[in-house]
Amino acid sequence: MTKKILYLIRGVPGSGKTTLAKIIESTRLWPSNIHFEADQFFVNPKTKEYKYDKKLIAQAHADCQRKTRKAMWKDIPVIIVSNCFIQQWELDPYYMLADKLEYHIVEIICKGNFKSIHDVPQETIDRMKGQFQYDQEC
Repeated sequence: MTKKILYLIRGVPGSGKTTLAKIIESTRLWPSNIHFEADQFFVNPKTKEYKYDKKLIAQAHADCQRKTRKAMWKDIPVIIVSNCFIQQWELDPYYMLADKLEYHIVEIICKGNFKSIHDVPQETIDRMKGQFQYDQEC
């Protein structure tokens, strides 16, 4: 039986999460794979314009979890989720899904220092860096 993999890519804005997710997605070493992130919720499907709305962030994360769950139920062999995941509890729903649906988790923490594609202010990035929780094994 082929092992199913859930990549959870973490890091502050500008750390390289989306770039890494797209690289993994594009390798096509598997029959199919898919990439989700909460930021996709803020992209207009017609114009491809990104418009962030802080009031909708919980809804964006719920949408990301819903899409991930749906892909797991379809047995997509490789699922990539790239979100900040600053606090460990933000990973919990994905760990529970992976356990229930027999996905192996590969957790990756990106530490690059690139310009945020969404123009997140440096003060916000610095605050997030200070709040970032690492697994005890890291």
